[in-house]
Formats: sequence, structure tokens, C-alpha cells
Amino acid sequence: YDAKWGIRSKKTIQISNCEIENCSIAGIYVWEEGTSNSSTITSCVINNNNSDEAAGILIWNCQSTVTVEDCAINSNVYGIWVSNARPDILNCDIKNNLKTGIMVTQYQSSIVTWPSIEWCLIQGNEQNGIYFDTGGHVSNTKIWENGYGIYCRYSSSSPFIDHSKIIQNDAAGVRAANNAKPVLGDVAQGYGQNNSIYDQSIFVYTTPQNTIMAENCYWGTQPGMPPLPNKFKGDVDYDPYLEYDPVTYLAPRSRSKPSVLSLSQSYPNPSVKGGTTILYSIPSENQRVSLIIYDVSGRRIKTLVSKTQAAGNYRVNWDGTNDRGRAVAPGIYFYQLTVGNKPLTRKMVLFK
Repeated sequence: YDAKWGIRSKKTIQISNCEIENCSIAGIYVWEEGTSNSSTITSCVINNNNSDEAAGILIWNCQSTVTVEDCAINSNVYGIWVSNARPDILNCDIKNNLKTGIMVTQYQSSIVTWPSIEWCLIQGNEQNGIYFDTGGHVSNTKIWENGYGIYCRYSSSSPFIDHSKIIQNDAAGVRAANNAKPVLGDVAQGYGQNNSIYDQSIFVYTTPQNTIMAENCYWGTQPGMPPLPNKFKGDVDYDPYLEYDPVTYLAPRSRSKPSVLSLSQSYPNPSVKGGTTILYSIPSENQRVSLIIYDVSGRRIKTLVSKTQAAGNYRVNWDGTNDRGRAVAPGIYFYQLTVGNKPLTRKMVLFK
């Protein structure tokens, strides 16, 4: 209370069940300097850090994954500010911040900024629910009653958004400026999709000569009726579209178990510095699971997962190395998920 930083650490720490208020720079500030920082921040209340450019949580220069889970982050200037980091932000309420709920920026290319934002409620932030300078993943999140729901600023702004409800935002649901390319739904690539975007003056607003992929989403119309074209500004590819709302919850506070076995396309694909992320879902309890990378000749390159796992949704990063920790050559690779005796395989492209 009434400090520059409530908690400040360049090393891994576990923070839980804390209340932090009225800090002038950040309620919690974590960064890396020489050693990895994979801190966890759970079940904290971080409010009213609202002087100048203060953030509730500031995550800076962290190549390791920092986890923020089950937190309430309200009435700060910025709720969470991420720069040159790739945190997991899970099951958080991020409300009524004076500028932006989650601010995602990048000031150097040596560390890839790629946060994963899942099962969050982002509401009532004055400028933006989420702001992206770069990439990221938003899933199963409700974004409502903000200025812009999601604002993407540059051509490097290319987050993937799926299974999220984006409604009742004042300026637009999704704004893509300066040739930004958020992916709301790309059937061919398997990215995004199943978003629910309606009940606001503009659903998606993009710049000229910039097509936004928004296939397999719901736009609030009755079955048999197409989306209203005047709700889109710019070129938005929303066909095919859904005739039902795939996101029926109002405030996601718990993660449901998946109903089918699935393996998603890795993202980003082609990969960027820092690797690529693979999502998969297991519907049955206590299954033996393996996730393995192969080259085009079928040779095993790296085992990412080999253990028994409970039913749920999982996220794994591959950093482009083999089982010996050595970087592999750029090219085409395959990744295979096997659950019990059921294999699923997809292809990816590795860049350097």
C-alpha cells in the first residue's frame, strides 16, 4: 500500500492471496535479469494503482512463462501490462481500469511477446479491453463494455481469438489499425473461430486493403439471416458464419471439460522467434498422453509430453530444439498427439 511497487522481483517467486493497492508504478512488477523468472501470481486483489501510468501487474522481459491466475485486477491505469514476455493470464477479472485492461507491447525483437489470455472477464476499461502491438491468443474470454473490445495497432498485431464473447463495446468490438491482422476465424488454417460478436455499433473495423479473417463466428442475427453488412467497416471475411451463439456464458469463472479429443494448429505458423504453441484437449480422465515432434522422414525430433493426464485443455510450447536441446533446421515438421490408442497429427513450418 502506498509504495512505488507493492512487490518487485527479478527472480521466480510465488505470490498468492495478497491485496495490493495505491502503488505509483505497479502493484506487482516481475522481470528477468540473468536468470529465468517463471513467477506465479494467484488469487490476488490488485486495485487502485492509478497514478500516472501505473499498472496493476507489470510483466517485463520474461522469456519464461509467468502465470497470473484467479486474480481481480480493477481500477488501475493499466490492469496488466505485458512487454517482451509471454505470460499465461487465466481466469481473471480485469475491470474498470482507466486506460486498458491488458496492454501488450514489444520494444525489441529478441524476446517474443505472445501472451495467452483464457477464461477472463474484461469489462468496463475506458480505452481498450485488450491492446495488442504484437501477437497473442485470446480464448473463452468475455470482453464487454470497454471503449474498444480488442485494439490491434500495427501490422505485427496478429492475435488469434476464439470462443470469446465480444459485445457492448462503445467504439467497436475489434479494431484493426495500420494493417493489423487479428484472426477471428480462419477455417482453412484452423485458427480462431466460434466467437460471438454483436450488440455494438461496429463489430469489426479495419483499414482499407486489409482483410480480416472472421469465419465461423456468430454476429447476433436470427437463423437464416446473414450478418448486417453495415456493422462492418472495411473488408471482413465473415462467410461462413454461425447461426447460433457458441458462447452462452456471461462471466466465465471455471473451465469446462472438453467433449472431444482435439489437436489445434500450432500458432504462430510459420513459427517466430521463441517457438510455437500447440493446444490440445482431452475429454477422458487419466489417459496416457504423448505429444511428439517428427521431421518429414518420420524421425522423432522431440518428445514434448509423455505422461498420464486428466481431462482438460492443455498448452505446450516447442522452442525449435530436439531432445538434446539443440536447435533444429528450419523446415516442415509434424506433431502427433496420441491419447490411449488414438493418434492425431498436424503439420507446422519452423522458421528461424
